[in-house]
Amino acid sequence: MLACGQWRIKQLEYTWLRSLMGHHADFRQVTQDALDFSFDMHDLNDPDLRKGLMGAYLKLDCYRNCFPRYCHRFRLWAGQQRAGIT
Repeated sequence: MLACGQWRIKQLEYTWLRSLMGHHADFRQVTQDALDFSFDMHDLNDPDLRKGLMGAYLKLDCYRNCFPRYCHRFRLWAGQQRAGIT
């Protein structure tokens, strides 16, 4: 399996498992954990690539059919994450 596909699958698995166990983590943390898992599975050790992928993930745009207020909230959240504001 490609690293990007595995990243997405682990992201969803971690979200479901943490929800079921009552161990909440925000989606950014889940995304980072899933990326780390994927890197480990493919013997990748490139901090610059990891940082670049996480940075790109925070710049994703909303789907075209997304309600404007949710897109606005997502953009605010992503901007705060890039600025280091939590």
